[in-house]
Amino acid sequence: MMRFDAFQPCEIVATVDGLEGVYLGDTAECRAVCLIVAGSGPTDANGNNPRTPRSDNLLKLAHSLAEAGIASLRFDKRGVARSAAGAPAEEEMTLQTAAADVVMWVQWLRTRSPAGKLFLCGHSEGALLSLMAAQSCQVDGLISLCGPGRRLDYILAQQLESAPMPFALRIRARAIMAALVAGRRVGEVEPALAALFRPSVQPFMISLLARNPMQDMAACTAPVLVVGGGRDFQVTREDFDALFRARPEVAWLWLPAMNHALKDEPATDDGLLAIDSEKDRPLAKGLVEGISTFILAHT
Repeated sequence: MMRFDAFQPCEIVATVDGLEGVYLGDTAECRAVCLIVAGSGPTDANGNNPRTPRSDNLLKLAHSLAEAGIASLRFDKRGVARSAAGAPAEEEMTLQTAAADVVMWVQWLRTRSPAGKLFLCGHSEGALLSLMAAQSCQVDGLISLCGPGRRLDYILAQQLESAPMPFALRIRARAIMAALVAGRRVGEVEPALAALFRPSVQPFMISLLARNPMQDMAACTAPVLVVGGGRDFQVTREDFDALFRARPEVAWLWLPAMNHALKDEPATDDGLLAIDSEKDRPLAKGLVEGISTFILAHT
């Protein structure tokens, strides 16, 4: 395998419907192309979110796949980074509109290489979007990276219960969650809960909380690789196992030392902070090899 700092694949910037993406790979040599879909919130094409330490995990994944002979396209989601101009009002955004953007990029890649093999690779919420998109467009395979397997209201409820907050605020968060799960919007939201439950984001939250990833996995007919990490505390082994219950024949890759940022993490809390805050850290050992082996096996 070529050294990362010596490898210079072809990079093309593309704009479709106000969204900006980056195509990376040698168009003459690559055997397949992988559409990389970022996770939740304002996470950009490189896997960075302004609310968390810089990771560059999706950028590293794209370059590593190119070294393995697999082209990729990663994109800034609608309203994020270089795609900020393509955003509608926040009230108009739902999980379905985000999945439609994934389908749009699949169609763009199909026009670029009609006969080529095309794979979806979604991280976290991006894995759910990929499963949704795969139901309305043809792909040759799908990789779920730390993707949720349980209903999102269960996962979010667990995260809220473990988050440090006053008891009264926790009760209020539970009440707002219950309303959103029932499909009802909430008018007044405390400032401490606004980042998650502000009125303008509630249509998206309602669509997210209504989704059942197990049903989406069962509906996906393409080959699937499910990837999970033993030190991922956001999407856990319960989610990994739930995806298998939905479709037991899927391929799997369990990396015991990998965290949600797709990096290996020492067992100490200090190690977690060091890895997540260092963009130069490599991806988890075995991750790229597992993904590239799955893709090349289906080309």
